[in-house]
Amino acid sequence: MIAPYGNGARAVQQSECCASKLNSFQVYCVIKDDTGFLWRGEKSNENEHKLGKQILDDFQIANKVDFDEGNEQDEFWAILGGKDEYTHVKDMMLADNDFEPMLFEISNKSGYMNMKQMPCFSQQSMLSDEVYILDNWNQMFVWVGTKSNKFEKSGAYRNADKYIAALHDGRKKEVIQIIEVEPTHEPPMFKTVFPNWSNQYAASLEVDQLALLKAQHAHKEAAAQKQHEET
Repeated sequence: MIAPYGNGARAVQQSECCASKLNSFQVYCVIKDDTGFLWRGEKSNENEHKLGKQILDDFQIANKVDFDEGNEQDEFWAILGGKDEYTHVKDMMLADNDFEPMLFEISNKSGYMNMKQMPCFSQQSMLSDEVYILDNWNQMFVWVGTKSNKFEKSGAYRNADKYIAALHDGRKKEVIQIIEVEPTHEPPMFKTVFPNWSNQYAASLEVDQLALLKAQHAHKEAAAQKQHEET
């Protein structure tokens, strides 16, 4: 599943082929065996359409099927694992001025509350013991890791407010939303910013965290029982 996007028509290959990756402001190439589907979101642009066709040509696809959003064939949905909710908001990838989303880590591990930008970020950049701010133009997502502390969470909101107040890039500050996000409950408009977002990976982190909490609880109980026996 390949997504050409933006006025410069860049292409991003998706690691998962599913309907939740779609975006009405983009074009997607879905390739299955010798058939290539070109899905044109209703708000996508001509540059993206041209690059989508070029991609199918470069892959030397024998059977090409292109259609606009809303005219999907059953075979197309079947390849994507069925219909699902997806994004219809342009702010997910690019703003009118080719703004690129930015991810910031909020941490007090050093003893001080720090806000640090994460260059070339991905889903794997976010750790469960930290809090992150995702700047997506008109939305500021606050992603709260399950092992982060209350100081990092409150610090994230304070930093988000200061960050918005200091903006000088033409945004209307009064319409910017601050949205809290919990791991494994990320909305489509959050996940779309990450070209290779994996629901399976996110779920595996939560499973590991649950196992860790259970192990810590069992250790505390064993220590308490041993202390009780010694007294």
